[in-house]
Amino acid sequence: MALITPNVKRVSETIVFDIHVAQQRLSAKWSTRPALLYFVRHFGCPFCKEGVAKLREFINEFKRLDTEIIIIGNGSPNQAKAFQERYAHDLPVFVDQTRESYEAAGFKRSAWSTFGPKVFLAGLRALVKGYLPASVQGDVLQQGGALVVVPPDGMAIFHYANQHSGDHPPLREIVTAIEAWRKTVPDLNKTTLGGRLPVPTPTAPPESK
Repeated sequence: MALITPNVKRVSETIVFDIHVAQQRLSAKWSTRPALLYFVRHFGCPFCKEGVAKLREFINEFKRLDTEIIIIGNGSPNQAKAFQERYAHDLPVFVDQTRESYEAAGFKRSAWSTFGPKVFLAGLRALVKGYLPASVQGDVLQQGGALVVVPPDGMAIFHYANQHSGDHPPLREIVTAIEAWRKTVPDLNKTTLGGRLPVPTPTAPPESK
């Protein structure tokens, strides 16, 4: 498997929208503390529901490490809102309908990774757990993954590109990576690091019913 290096600069410049259609540049998320960007395929995907449930099991671990969690999808803000209310709960959910951040992070987009044989087995696993597919709410071929970025320079200390639709980032490895980084910056000033870039005023994305 080829090693993929994410383009963090491009990721940082991406404008995303929250569930209230308020815009934000992703770089603001790691200006003062580490940020885990957790990318889902689309908001109707059963594997994404399953993955976010696993992510929530680690919330206290990430709180202990003062790490912000951001879920990113590529549907509409309305779809993101419904997904947050039912599955993400207190975790923030953002929308990148351009999929610019997905591309910059080096995440897969292909029919094989979406419909290959491993996906069938993963689908049975998700079905048994009660995670059912809904309508496609985003790009059906897009795969997700995880990226951990830290201040002050926006360095990526962890990157994982899901290999197929039913794959999930290894959360224990992510925790270990952040713990290792924390040991190198014991006196990290959480109030003065980083700088926020000026945010342009893009047109709000269209809503899907």
